[in-house]
Amino acid sequence: MAEQSVSYQTLLAQCAQEKSAALEQLYEKEAPAFLALGTSLLQRTTDAEELTRESFALIWRHANAYAPDIGSAKAWMYSILRFRAQQRLKQSPTLSPFIKVKNNLFIPAQAPKDLLPFQYLDEKSRKMIGLAYLHGYSFAEIAKECHSSISHTQKQIHDALLALAPHYSGWHRPINDEVALLGIYCLGLLRDAHAALPAQQLLSADSNAAKDLIQWERIFCALTTCLTPVEPNPRIQQRLFQELGLPLSTPTPVKAPAPRPQQPSASLQAILQKPTTTRFDTPTTVKATPAPSSSTPPAATTSDQPDKTQATAQPLATDTSAPLTP
Repeated sequence: MAEQSVSYQTLLAQCAQEKSAALEQLYEKEAPAFLALGTSLLQRTTDAEELTRESFALIWRHANAYAPDIGSAKAWMYSILRFRAQQRLKQSPTLSPFIKVKNNLFIPAQAPKDLLPFQYLDEKSRKMIGLAYLHGYSFAEIAKECHSSISHTQKQIHDALLALAPHYSGWHRPINDEVALLGIYCLGLLRDAHAALPAQQLLSADSNAAKDLIQWERIFCALTTCLTPVEPNPRIQQRLFQELGLPLSTPTPVKAPAPRPQQPSASLQAILQKPTTTRFDTPTTVKATPAPSSSTPPAATTSDQPDKTQATAQPLATDTSAPLTP
């Protein structure tokens, strides 16, 4: 197991130094949560596995681009995963079928501290944010699920983010509409280029905007504790390291498929399935003995006929080399 004392920031720095053991530890720490979030967003296991593999490959290749002053290393990793997921959703909208979420966002008892401020929001606001971050819903889908109009949904999420932000420290600007805009952008709700333009302009003009964006990612990625972790197939990690040309220090054993039982040939099957007939199954035909006529002398009695049993048994008793067949 990976040592919990090693920080994500340290592991990313080691990845930048091309130490494959650091990538193994990051994978061990976050692959189950990555798979859970990927499955929740894309709704297909194979797509989630591919997304997880792609994300860790990008984390390895771009680890030197991470700077500690930008914010949480873990949030930086999740931003890569969700960016790739959003690209997939844009390219193939059918990957995100409309699935009803019957329960409101549930905050587990052992929730991380970053998740606790969500309890100050009303249930509907929590559900809206959860639908966006965990399930990839658009404004229209959230409005339909929550029985609301699109404009009211947009305003409620905007106001919920403004109410949520003061419970966290580390912002690089006053908590205002720009902070809410970055939060909405982080949730992936600005789908088309026109809607995303104000957020992108802010990110281009202000270097601190990227830090506040990572701050939102740190807040939202705590929501993944509401999902059930998914145990990754060992082949995902093996394919990842093979693609990157890295050795696995502790290769995960992959169970070989059980050998299929050999089927007998068609001719043998025919023999096995054909009912067999023994000599005991053949009915014995008994010839009727004609009744004696008046001119035929009566059959000899038992005492008048020679004992055939004794006659045939005699050679067997005296000559053991005699053949048994006549």
